[in-house]
Amino acid sequence: LFHDAVAGAAMLTAGRNVEDPNFLQTYLVNNARQLGMAGRILFPIPERGLVDRLYRIKAKTVIVWGDSDRLTPPFYAHGFKKGIAGSELVSIPEAGHMVIVEKTPAVVEAIGRLG
Repeated sequence: LFHDAVAGAAMLTAGRNVEDPNFLQTYLVNNARQLGMAGRILFPIPERGLVDRLYRIKAKTVIVWGDSDRLTPPFYAHGFKKGIAGSELVSIPEAGHMVIVEKTPAVVEAIGRLG
């Protein structure tokens, strides 16, 4: 999810000590529950005709993508850009799927281009 795995782990655990057995147990149980639910909802990600409906987006659009995103690779960003007329693709270096958390200032700057 993160380009920098160490920083990502610190963000996901709010900087808590993962060596604390009580915290680690609680964190892992809660994380497993959340991922289990997400897995039932998201995977496999079905193609429900989104590509065929992107042309309907008429608003100014900036597509922000982390260039190190391994969950949804940048290849998909180019598909969105192609499908949304006049859209701009901003690829954020050294950012993964959690680009908004990892590189907040760069995301804010990209969104500012809409103004």
